[in-house]
Amino acid sequence: MKRKNLILIIFFLVELLSSCGNYVSEIPTKPIDYSAYLEIVYSDGKILDQFNSIGVMVKNTSGYCFSFPYDFGIQTYIYNNNKWSEITITVTYLPKENNIIQPDNDPLFSVEHILIQPDINNLPIKEKTYFKAIIKGNLCAQPEIIVEKEILFYALP
Repeated sequence: MKRKNLILIIFFLVELLSSCGNYVSEIPTKPIDYSAYLEIVYSDGKILDQFNSIGVMVKNTSGYCFSFPYDFGIQTYIYNNNKWSEITITVTYLPKENNIIQPDNDPLFSVEHILIQPDINNLPIKEKTYFKAIIKGNLCAQPEIIVEKEILFYALP
């Protein structure tokens, strides 16, 4: 009788421990939002200046390294008629080398400045108009991980 009870207890413990292992491996993991580590700092506020441009600083607040193409992969949009429509920019970015934003423990190289100048010469601005620019890059150590950061701003008539 004791042997039978001992075998049942061992069987129960083995089942319990093996099911715990399966349970832990089935917990879904949420992907990391790396864009949250990029802080946008506006040079002179969120409004387009007299030259229809806006300057921002992208600051890395993490231990990750980020790589962006020479033009930051910028896509610029205007919000009009309840939808976002892509517009061109009038800036030519030089040199044509990748922009590397180092981890935050390197204060000199953990920031990058960007000038955004949407082409609004043929768009009459008659009221407060919203824009967004999206920069697109990747992690230096894992280029397959794409990182997009949104930069919001506006223009006044």
